[in-house]
Amino acid sequence: MNRLLAKYILGEATGDEQARVERWLARSPARREEMERLRERLDLATRRYRPGAFDARSALARVIAPRRLALLARRSVAAAAILLLAGAAWYLLSPADPREITIAARDGEVEVHLLPDGSRVTLSGPASLAYRPGFDRATREITAASGTLYFEVEGAPHRPFIVSTALLAARVLGTTFQVESGDERAAVLVKEGRVEVTATGGSAREILTAGMSATRLAGQPGLAVTSSFDANRLSWKTGEFTFDGVPLREVIALLERHFRVSIPLPAALAAERLTVSFHRPTLAEALDVINQTLDSSLVAE
Repeated sequence: MNRLLAKYILGEATGDEQARVERWLARSPARREEMERLRERLDLATRRYRPGAFDARSALARVIAPRRLALLARRSVAAAAILLLAGAAWYLLSPADPREITIAARDGEVEVHLLPDGSRVTLSGPASLAYRPGFDRATREITAASGTLYFEVEGAPHRPFIVSTALLAARVLGTTFQVESGDERAAVLVKEGRVEVTATGGSAREILTAGMSATRLAGQPGLAVTSSFDANRLSWKTGEFTFDGVPLREVIALLERHFRVSIPLPAALAAERLTVSFHRPTLAEALDVINQTLDSSLVAE
């Protein structure tokens, strides 16, 4: 990302690259502020630069792969110096920097964000997470995660992806999983891949594979692991619903949460059991199937 930002500031980015940077900046006011600071540093470097002040080829050889040197050598020494400074200035915003970039979704909202490393996170509000500038350079660590968050992680064997909550932490290399974090309970549900889960402040450690989950309750030292979990806990993200002899009151409760509506349920129907699967249904489609199956007349308010 460092070099792309440098190209953007120097006016050397392609149209697609410019659009990528603009999207990246738009996700956080903090990023826009840091970009302006970087512009100021580059402006200062441009005004103070003296030809021959340093050996740009030698400096670049220490930070850029040799196969790119031929291309950079054709540029002016001044441009190379500015490019190097751009990377160095952004590099200073390391994980040790106390400032954090925060992403949040308000109650009732579902938001999708692309993280700097290309991983994707979907938040079901109220939910939030934070990470430090420099996230995509070394260990990719999400901190202060709360609420329900669905991660689709880009594989990077040498850069573990870690999500830390008050009660547990999940460490992965490349997978798809959900984190549910609250004051009294936290859980990790693995849809694909492998996830190492540890209890925050404790020694409990478990390896989860696809279909498994781990839960920790506040005040409990260990992790409760299950070999399978209710896939409907992911339905807010996947749009997949599967009910096998489930009481109608539970079906309606899930649909109400998913569609953010109220569906009055007569007491006489609450215990009726339903066996049905839905693939990304609209609310009208789901209620139509239920009404035809149970000869009911449920409507949303």
